[in-house]
Amino acid sequence: MLFLVIFVPIYMPSTLGTSVEIRNMFFSYLPGIILLSTLSLNINLVYKKEATITVFLFSLFQSLLGIFQSVFTKTVVPVEFNGESIVNTIYYLNGASSKNAYFLELGAKIRAFGMTDSGLTLSLFALLGFILTSNIKNKIIKLIASGIFLVSIYFSYTRAVWFLTIIYVFLIFLKNTWSEKALFQIMKLMLVFGLFFQFMLLGAVFLNNFNKDFVSFPTLTSRLIGLNYYFQNLNFRFPSVIFGQNFMNRISEFSIYSLDNELFKIISDIGLLGAGIMVYNYISTFKKILRSNSTFAFFLSLFFLGGVGNVLYYFFIPVCLLAVLTFEEEESC
Repeated sequence: MLFLVIFVPIYMPSTLGTSVEIRNMFFSYLPGIILLSTLSLNINLVYKKEATITVFLFSLFQSLLGIFQSVFTKTVVPVEFNGESIVNTIYYLNGASSKNAYFLELGAKIRAFGMTDSGLTLSLFALLGFILTSNIKNKIIKLIASGIFLVSIYFSYTRAVWFLTIIYVFLIFLKNTWSEKALFQIMKLMLVFGLFFQFMLLGAVFLNNFNKDFVSFPTLTSRLIGLNYYFQNLNFRFPSVIFGQNFMNRISEFSIYSLDNELFKIISDIGLLGAGIMVYNYISTFKKILRSNSTFAFFLSLFFLGGVGNVLYYFFIPVCLLAVLTFEEEESC
């Protein structure tokens, strides 16, 4: 691992300098290293319930703040530093999102983002909080908290998370009527379909030399145009594909489009080897908690589906870590 952290920045240098390259490459691998170590050593937190409650309360506070931001069209928290935006797409207008404040002058809404970097991140926290409400015994508190999280997800204007929320609710419904074995098969199918659709989008771009007439749905079109752009500009020599090319160091060089495909983003950053480590960590976590905490397993099963048109591993890997560190038989708190 240390070899990769040093080798890739030297092999694929950028204008930032080797020391910065090595630092950024290290931080790209760090989440995977920590999760792999935690799984291998079977590490658990002593205060499991307290850790879960802390995450729940944080998600609840962020959701309340996000609802206020969206309803009253006020950011509340700073979103610029030295004239530069420090958040991602928090303005929403006619199906399009932007981080540029001039969108407000055009009548844009503010996506619920709380104190996070984007509506996507907050909506994921809200979905996680919604899932954690399953541990609340008081029905009134559970109902109120669930309502807050769902409203926050709506005001994030993040259609991908709307879709994931609907799937999660559907799985909860099936939990009460279907066998455990059948649910397990459904979750496996979701993982497979998520990977399949990610590869399908990449294949569509690669084989068709994508142009704007390929599809007519604007959101999908912009993502496919972005994928085509990166296919044309990233390095696909063998060492780069296997070991990565430290893509996170080159965002400024490729800032014209966002790269909204989970696997492609990971492979561009830390290569097939790094992607293999990430997938191994994820599958290991999923298997570990599957039969002891089905609600968390439902959440993790959404990962690859959510990654079809977004990049979510920055959120799901810490959630995997939380699931492993707080691993125990399901109980109410």
